Amino acid sequence: MLDLAIVRFVQPSMVFWFVVVPLVIGFACFHIYKKNRFREHAGYGNSLRRISSFTTRGSDKFVVVTIAFVALILAFSLLRPQLRIEQVTPEYEKQDLILILDRSVSMQATDVSPSRFTRAIREIKSFLLSKPDAINRVGLIGFAGTSVVLSHLTSDNDALFFFLDWISEDQNVYFGTNFSGAISSALEMVNKDGSESNKTFLLLSDGDDESTELYEYLNQLDDAGIKVHTVGIGSNESVPIPLFSGGDMAEFLTDDEGNQLFTRFNESTMRQVAAMTNGTFFRSESGHNLSESLSRIVTGDLELIGYQRLVDYRDIYAPLLLSAVFICWILSIRI
Repeated sequence: MLDLAIVRFVQPSMVFWFVVVPLVIGFACFHIYKKNRFREHAGYGNSLRRISSFTTRGSDKFVVVTIAFVALILAFSLLRPQLRIEQVTPEYEKQDLILILDRSVSMQATDVSPSRFTRAIREIKSFLLSKPDAINRVGLIGFAGTSVVLSHLTSDNDALFFFLDWISEDQNVYFGTNFSGAISSALEMVNKDGSESNKTFLLLSDGDDESTELYEYLNQLDDAGIKVHTVGIGSNESVPIPLFSGGDMAEFLTDDEGNQLFTRFNESTMRQVAAMTNGTFFRSESGHNLSESLSRIVTGDLELIGYQRLVDYRDIYAPLLLSAVFICWILSIRI
């Protein structure tokens, strides 16, 4: 393999085929010479040149140059040239991400299609499939009135997808929204982890926190240098809360007296959580493109530690062969 500054040749041993180029030029010149000699002996050479531009000496030179160029391209292609492509990409410090997902009954509201919770699951999956390389491991916590660790920190997306599918199919009704309990579980996950990598929390909810110890935990996060990014999902309208049975909506949630209950997105606490931990708050009313927003939020929190230079080579013999075929087609029309 022969490497130059911009181009390298995978099969430099094929260089002997360049010997064919002068031979092709010689045969082309000999053909034109014999053609012209034949026309002169036939007695119509000069007359034909006066009435046809295809038989001028300029045309003959064009044919020779074109044939030589095509032969040169074909010989060059046999070396299998590859173009050097160099890319410089930023390199960020590795960190772990803990996703904290609201499972309360209000997340079943359908102001976000097909529901707040289902849309959140879909967008989280999409985010995991294309998450930044700097995100090393991901943990998953589900919460309502109480919280549960669904998955400890892992780099296995299949494991995360399993638990996301499991909670999406769970039709139990979970009341309450306890941010402090969810953050406490996330802190416990961090304390049990032996890795010294940086940790970041991402809380996805429709708001309406009912906890009483939230600010105590936020101070602990601030002291530990852990940011909590909050993502709110839901519209500003008051919407009923559907209850499902067997995959179909059975009824709407009501109170003890039979009055229908409604839910409305509440962002005030989520903004405070993000502000107190130097995190970012993002609001999604429709849920669309939420995965892209998650990526932007997490990427914006990554610390740049340098740049990585990547060098790759791409074959260019195929375009060369196509250009040779095209030139031959033009030449066939010209002559």
